[in-house]
Amino acid sequence: ELEDRAVRRQASDAHLAEATRLAKAAGARIARLSAALGTARIADRRGDARRVVTVLDAAAPDLAAGGYDTQWEAYALRARAMNRLGRVEDAVADGRKAIAAVERVRVSYGSGLLRTSYIADRSRVYADLAAFLGKLGRTDEAFEVSDGARGRALLERSLAPTGSGTRAAALVEIGALVAQIERFTRSYDLADLQVRAAVAELYERLGRARGAYEQILAREGGSDPGAALIGGLPTRAADVRSALGKDEALLEYLVAPDGVVGFVVTRDRVTVFHSPVSAENLRSRVRLARELLSRSGAGDEPVLRSLHAALIARAGLPPTTRRLIVVPHDVLAYLPFAALRDERTGRYLVESYSVVHAPSAMALTELRA
Repeated sequence: ELEDRAVRRQASDAHLAEATRLAKAAGARIARLSAALGTARIADRRGDARRVVTVLDAAAPDLAAGGYDTQWEAYALRARAMNRLGRVEDAVADGRKAIAAVERVRVSYGSGLLRTSYIADRSRVYADLAAFLGKLGRTDEAFEVSDGARGRALLERSLAPTGSGTRAAALVEIGALVAQIERFTRSYDLADLQVRAAVAELYERLGRARGAYEQILAREGGSDPGAALIGGLPTRAADVRSALGKDEALLEYLVAPDGVVGFVVTRDRVTVFHSPVSAENLRSRVRLARELLSRSGAGDEPVLRSLHAALIARAGLPPTTRRLIVVPHDVLAYLPFAALRDERTGRYLVESYSVVHAPSAMALTELRA
């Protein structure tokens, strides 16, 4: 992968061929899977969609026997390949599988902070699926993917096992089961033990635990007003639209490594837009903006205008908008949106709109109710 990043493809291909040969000779699933994912990753970087699909199809038996911590990446790579091949419906199906695998791994983390961090590191999976759905014109679904991800994270934090009670005990048990299946899979790979019956039994237990987990989230999200307020209910674009006033627009962001996906929601529709600023670049700009704003007379700084251009101007807000509800993501939670400045008019955002923030779009519907 390092050789490929340095555009030394011949050397990169030689390393991949040797890794694949060694993995086959070793006869170890974990080695074969590591070589296959490495090959698929490089093919994805090169835009070789057919190579990605060929490699992952060949590795399907090894992927099926593995843990969710490898399955999510395989599905994510395959989804991007399908999109490049023009098979967008297949890309959506694989993208949903990738998100399901990510969320199964996340629940094994005992700390709510670690679960949130795990999702942040894999935000491209959500952004990709939102982009695929947007490509099909299914903008409501794309918006629901974005908002549902942040709602689930907030809900898990609220139900975190910090005390006693059935909810806390159930979440502890579920997390332990998911962690157990991942540990067992790794032990099986390393020791090459012939215990497939035990593996099958553990996968069955995992399935039952996941079912119980989803029931807990559905039950508690539907009955606990506090959980509902932080996004405990499934996001429905129609409900969000109906909660907005005629002069209101909701602006929601999803930060991915290679760009930002944004949604503009009004009473009439949901539209999606993209900003090519990378997550790393965005973090640098936000840090700089906060530092400059802490000094006197920093309102004319170019970074405030560049952030407005990347995050607001690209959104194409309706001219009738007077109140702007911002649902930030990742580092954007630390950005003072009101201070962003329009390059064209010279006005700060707060001079044009009443700016408020919400943790998720579904939280708005509960607050309005």
